[in-house]
Amino acid sequence: MRDVTSISGDEIVAERASRSRSCPHCSGSEALLPPIDLANRLALRPTEAARVLGVSERTIRTMLPDLPHFRYGNVVLIPVEELRRWAVERSRITGDRIESAVREILSKASADDE
Repeated sequence: MRDVTSISGDEIVAERASRSRSCPHCSGSEALLPPIDLANRLALRPTEAARVLGVSERTIRTMLPDLPHFRYGNVVLIPVEELRRWAVERSRITGDRIESAVREILSKASADDE
């Protein structure tokens, strides 16, 4: 066993760097993971869906009841096309809410001017 008092600061930094490259949960490691080829995939695992959406796996698992998904035994799969439709629909809903809020603010502002 190696004496820990003989480990240099540079060795500690190198060890931490090598750990962060191999751990998908460490910051900055996403760039080192291979890209996901969505064109040839029917479904994604939650970890892959998290990478595609740019959120953590914990966030995906929190969102799972709202996401289109199915289970096959212990495996959770999220269909790619349904995930795309879900994301587009969510962005439309958000856009509609913003547009509605802007209209309401503008109508109140014009009513106040009169």
